[in-house]
Parts: sequence; structure tokens; C-alpha cells
Amino acid sequence: MKKNLALSLVLMSIVFIVAACSSDKSADREVSDDKTTGVVPLYTPGSGGTNYVIGAGISQLFNSSKEMPDVVLSTESVNGSTEIAKNLISRSEKGKAAFGVPASDIATNIYQGKDPIITGEHKDLKAVTWFSYAAVHIVVPKKSEIKSIEDLKGKKVGVAPKGSSPYNFMQTLLADEYNISFDEDVKVIPLGNPEISEGLQNGSIDVGILTGFIPAPLITEVSQLMDVKIIPFDEKKLSSFTENHPYYSSMEVEANTYKDQKEDITIGAFETMLLTHENTDDDMVYNLVKFIMENEEDIKQVHNSFDISPKSVSRGVVIPFHPGAIKYFKEEDIKYE
Repeated sequence: MKKNLALSLVLMSIVFIVAACSSDKSADREVSDDKTTGVVPLYTPGSGGTNYVIGAGISQLFNSSKEMPDVVLSTESVNGSTEIAKNLISRSEKGKAAFGVPASDIATNIYQGKDPIITGEHKDLKAVTWFSYAAVHIVVPKKSEIKSIEDLKGKKVGVAPKGSSPYNFMQTLLADEYNISFDEDVKVIPLGNPEISEGLQNGSIDVGILTGFIPAPLITEVSQLMDVKIIPFDEKKLSSFTENHPYYSSMEVEANTYKDQKEDITIGAFETMLLTHENTDDDMVYNLVKFIMENEEDIKQVHNSFDISPKSVSRGVVIPFHPGAIKYFKEEDIKYE
């Protein structure tokens, strides 16, 4: 009797262990006929940013729609574009579905094997669609003698750390169009956004590089604390720059967008994209693209900067598209090349 009871307890324990293992797998991804099920991460930058808000909104609406009832899209904020790409590469190696929203310049460099942090080519990364942009504002105190980008030479410039898109943008622009070394001819001071605002106020930096969807809250906030001006970009040089680097672009800032801005100005921007990898199955990508493209008004209510449309899917995208995205684009006659 005792032996039978002991045997029964052992069998029950095995059943529970197997069930627990199955549960753990379903919480990540199970492959059944190459179809994605379970939780699929959508990696975005910090939780307070535009891309996180849009990503979280898409995830919530997608899950509520029951477009793929066996899938839960889960937005996860991480520390920047490089970490997003690292996570996607790791998921690709494990054959697990995943999406991310990195800056397009960093994603392209990683894909091509030109990134200083993630070494080697990563041709398994695949594009899904353009996602959004971040305008690059060159901000100085209103009384500053700095009037053009040429005047940045020798000045103390507060900018996000090396390897970030704001840094990459300024470094490449100055080298390509102005023959100025951002590392040698400019006194670069790596700072976070709050420190850049503080530095402009206390005079510890001459220039602050702040980014965001126009009108950028960071610019609005600092202009409430002090009088500032935004340095316009030379349109001819910016046109040449963006032609050679398609993941960068130009933006028009209408007069009165910011305090004391009396004229229209042109500034630069970097694009962001929705990225996945080749081991995310076609149906998963197809259904997500379909949902995003066909629920524009609902997603726009989440954040008014949402602007993914048939005209914008390939904006700044250099990485080849995933077959699942291509399938939808061809069905709807959307140009993606």
C-alpha cells in the first residue's frame, strides 16, 4: 500500500513538472507548424518616450483585436537601440519571434556590420515598416553668438553619449558636410536630457542637442525656463546629407511652434523603424503589419505622432523587408522599395 502511494506521488510530481515546463514554453513561444504562439516581445526605448507609448498602444489594441488569439504582444522598454538589436539577435538565434523599434541608423549599421558595439554582420534582421522620427534641435541661449552649424567649432556641446543616434547624426553631419570633427573640433560633453537643459541654464555648455517629435516637449520645457533659440540647418547641405544617408531626413518647423520662434526653419531628424528577424514567422509579421495599416485612427488616438501609412512604410528603411511584410504590401499594392 505504501509502495503504491509512493509511486502515485512520484507520477503526480512528474505530471506537474511536465505541465510547468509546458507552461514556461507557452509563455515565450511554442512552434506548431511554424506558427507563433504565446508572448512575443516588442522592444522599445525608455518607457516615457514616444515610441514606447505608440508601441504599447499597438500591443494593447492588437491583443484586444484577437487578430492572433494565441499571441500576446508585450511591449518591453530597454536601454536604447543597441540593446533592442541585441535582444532581437538573441531571439533570432533561439528561433523565437520578436519585434523592436530601434533608430534606423543604428539598426542599419548593425545589419551591415559597421556598428562599434555589436560586431559582425547581422543579415537575419529584417524590416517591418518605418515607425516614427525624432527631430534634431540644436539649442542655444537666445543671447548666444552662435548663429549657424559652422559656429559649433570649439564650443561645448551637450549631447547623448557616443553611439546614440543624436551623437551619430551630429558626428556624421559635421564630418560629411562641414569638414568638422565632432570628436576633435568640438568640445563634446555626453549628457542626458535633464543635464543638457540644466547645462544650458547654468552656462556649463554652449549648445544642447535635444530630440523629439515636433513640437518636442524637451524644447518646450527648456524654453519655459530660459530664453533659447534653435539653430536652423543649411538646406543645401542637409539635402546632400540625407541623400547619402537615407535614414536621416529634414523637417520643417513652422513659425511659432516654439516660444519666440518667429520664422519657419528647417532642421534635421533621424528615423526609427519596426524591426524583426528572419525567424519570426510570416503570418506573425503579416498580421501585425495588416493590423497597424488598417487601424490608423485607433492607434493615432494613443499618440498623435503616429503616422504609419502606405506612403511612409519605407521611409529611411535600408534593411530588406521581412517576407510577411512584403506579402501584405504586394496584396495592397504598397510600394516598399
